This record gives sequence, structure tokens and C-alpha cells, in this order.
Amino acid sequence: MSDGDILVAVSGSGTTKNVVWTAEKAKTAGVRIIAVTTENDSPLANQASFIIQVPAAAKYRKAGETDTIQPLGSLFDQCVHILFDYKCLEFAAFKEVSHEQAFQKHSNME
Repeated sequence: MSDGDILVAVSGSGTTKNVVWTAEKAKTAGVRIIAVTTENDSPLANQASFIIQVPAAAKYRKAGETDTIQPLGSLFDQCVHILFDYKCLEFAAFKEVSHEQAFQKHSNME
């Protein structure tokens, strides 16, 4: 990564060590950080130029939070998945990218 790139870093708690470390390293290279987290005041959020706060239960539960029967950060993870799906659809519509065009550019690492 280099100056002008964007890194989207995801951590429910905002304290996941490898995510925070990667964001710190990327920031020193001039990369802009978008943090996706439940915590606006966290080490990850502190590295970010833009924060997307997802108000969902993560592994560290907070007082007054909506109850969930899902373990750990499952609810946060699912919410982030839906958020990213939506943003991909929105971007594809904006750029007029069809399913076929997206499929041609899809990862070939499998």
C-alpha cells in the first residue's frame, strides 16, 4: 500500500491488535484509513480519517446494548457483511458495473 490508497479496517471492539497494527503501519505510508467498528473512541478509530460506527453487539458487551443470543461478535460481523454488500451494490450502480463485469474481475485465487 502507498500514499493515496485507502484501507478499510474492521474490528468490532476497535482493539484487535493485528487490525490496529496494520492500520498504524498503513497510515505511516500515507494510506487513508476507514475504520468500521462499534467504538468511536478506540485505537482503531484513532487511526482513521473516517469512521463507520456499526451499532451492533460485538465480543465485548456494553451496558444498555440491545440483547442478542448470538455469541461473541456474530451480530457485528453479520451487520458489516450486509453493509459491505450494500456499498458494493451502490458502487456498482454508480459505476454502471454489471454482474458479468464484476465476475470477470473477481478473485481468481480459489
